Amino acid sequence: MLEDKNEKEQPEKVFQCMDGGYRWGIMTSNGSESLNNVFRLSLRLPVAAIVDETFSKCLEWFVEIRRSALNLVDDGKQWSERVDKLLVKRGDRAGHMHVISYGDEVRIFEVKVDHERVPLRHGDHVVFIHKGFEYRVILRPNNAPSCECLKPNLTGVPCAHVLAVCKYRNLNENEIVHSYYSSQVLANTWAGQFHPYGNQNEWPTYNGPTIVPDEKLVNRGHRQHKRIPMYMDEMQGRRMGHQAGRSTRDNNQIGTSSSQGQISLSIQ
Repeated sequence: MLEDKNEKEQPEKVFQCMDGGYRWGIMTSNGSESLNNVFRLSLRLPVAAIVDETFSKCLEWFVEIRRSALNLVDDGKQWSERVDKLLVKRGDRAGHMHVISYGDEVRIFEVKVDHERVPLRHGDHVVFIHKGFEYRVILRPNNAPSCECLKPNLTGVPCAHVLAVCKYRNLNENEIVHSYYSSQVLANTWAGQFHPYGNQNEWPTYNGPTIVPDEKLVNRGHRQHKRIPMYMDEMQGRRMGHQAGRSTRDNNQIGTSSSQGQISLSIQ
């Protein structure tokens, strides 16, 4: 394919840092981080066993998830089970919200929420308070829905505020969910095929080079099997909040922490 020199450059399609700030401050997990969590116990095994475990896990995922996705398609389910439950949950919340229209031409709405859980910075910490809060929602034809909470902008799934506008205007909420979440797309995602690799004595003879590890890089003792903390694990207000919530639940010290003037953060 010849390159079109007149085509306008679109760096947002290549660099995640050029997406308009949508991903700023949000913890994401790439494929390697996700697999580290799955194989955290398998890392103690020899290399050959790790490779075999990786193959078996991937084969199990592709077969099971593909089967469940095809069952959704056969049952006439439009969306994946996770998105379907999320729409029901957010739809229940939307029923308690008040919508104000700012004109049919501009398609701008204000959604008022009573007792909304709003983050508030308190010194170096973030605490949550409950108060009345307003969100601006924009629903325009042939455009993705936009809300000040940024959930539909980031995920492609309408938030409760957008669903409140849909109920107010009698709009079909399924038309504004991104097609990537459909059950058919889910089935196509896991349509890859694996093939048995047979017995090792039936493999073709290997005539390539012999790979020898560098003695300078070989460490004595047990191999490390715990993941190294990364920058995104230390994001302010996220990892600290997760650990605080876990420690207070496990040790049942909520009353003790409160009496000592400590603030326990719990980010949902």
